[in-house]
Amino acid sequence: MTGRFTGFWSNVWIDVRYALRGLKNARGYAATLVMTLALGLSAVTAMLAVVDSVLLRPVALPHPEQLVMIAGRHQHESSTFDLSSKQIEDMRRDTRLFTAVSGWEGLPKPIEAGDGTRMGLLIEVTPNFFHMLGVPAKYGRLMNEHDKGASVAVVNAAFLRERLHGGDKAVGTTVRMSGRSFTVIGVLPDGVHFPDGVDSPIVYTPLELAAGDKDAWFGDSAAVMARMKPGITMEQAEAELRSLFAHEVTSNDPNPVIPYVRSYAEFLTGNMRTGLLALLGGCAVLLLIACANAANLQIVRATGRTAEMRVRSALGASFSRLLQQVTTESLVVSLLGATLGGAMAYGLVAMVRKAYAAQYARFEELSLHPLIFSACALLAVGAGVLAAIAPVLRIRRSTRPASMTTAHTTRRSRTAGLLVVVQIALTCVLLVVSGRSE
Repeated sequence: MTGRFTGFWSNVWIDVRYALRGLKNARGYAATLVMTLALGLSAVTAMLAVVDSVLLRPVALPHPEQLVMIAGRHQHESSTFDLSSKQIEDMRRDTRLFTAVSGWEGLPKPIEAGDGTRMGLLIEVTPNFFHMLGVPAKYGRLMNEHDKGASVAVVNAAFLRERLHGGDKAVGTTVRMSGRSFTVIGVLPDGVHFPDGVDSPIVYTPLELAAGDKDAWFGDSAAVMARMKPGITMEQAEAELRSLFAHEVTSNDPNPVIPYVRSYAEFLTGNMRTGLLALLGGCAVLLLIACANAANLQIVRATGRTAEMRVRSALGASFSRLLQQVTTESLVVSLLGATLGGAMAYGLVAMVRKAYAAQYARFEELSLHPLIFSACALLAVGAGVLAAIAPVLRIRRSTRPASMTTAHTTRRSRTAGLLVVVQIALTCVLLVVSGRSE
């Protein structure tokens, strides 16, 4: 058993060296084949990195699965709207399934800092907001309940870097908005972005909820974010809020407000999920086209090696031995393509991150994780095996004792033609899908 295992790996090593030597002697073929597979693998790997970073990985906040966004909507309507100050105060007071409920609203404003006045993003949050997020301050401290109504501000790392040009000395400086001065009391850590996940300069100030009288359910409004208690599901949270809303709104209201709860991750990426998954599917089709091209190239090479395979078969080489050699050569080419494709994917991800980090949530977090490189390697192995099927079938026919050369040529042409048809069909699929997405 040990000898058979050793012999197998010895043959693999021989086949690898033989494949590298053969590719060196056919550099044009090798370069074309490697680049063909690299283009397909790089596109899939880059899109896998985008989907993994944006859709699959958790938000960079403590226990992000507990964070939800709460909005209102009318029955039988899909559009949502912010909740009133009275609704927010009622939720903060009466709900039992949330550890914290916080309101926020944002808008661009001229912000005067040490470098002059420029447009920036102002986010007003209830004082418990940062405690609900569970993040510490990088410098100074964050707002708490004692800062209600105070002229204080918290800035994010981008504002500190681009507007205040400093470190912990920025704490205590003043920024002015709408003729009012605010003292900077703290700076958020790097990588913490709210509400849209975009790394732009942001100033946070206290939001005052003017709830008014007990029936003012349609006064001043704000967006709502909350943290559920551990183990609570969104369905349970929404059921409790439905009960609260039904109690607060009169029964004769013809169009009552009902709560709509969704996860914070969905809030960030909900409008991008379909598009990103469609792009991933398109890149997968592109990889299939690359595999079909690679198979056609290998068929041409196998045709030129017919005499060699016949001689080796006549000298006693079994079909399984020839199969191992051809598959090993295909895998070597695929892994070379994966190496080049991985490097190309790394550059693509860096370009996408730089181009779109300021436009789309979580795109500033794009990166190639080790799991993605592993997926690229597995795709390369799959592509290598897939591309080797056609030339292996060609070799099997050519090494049969009763085979005829004319028959080989006819069948080879049919296989190559079928692969061309597959490529055209897959290309049409890409064109149709891209046209519909427009």
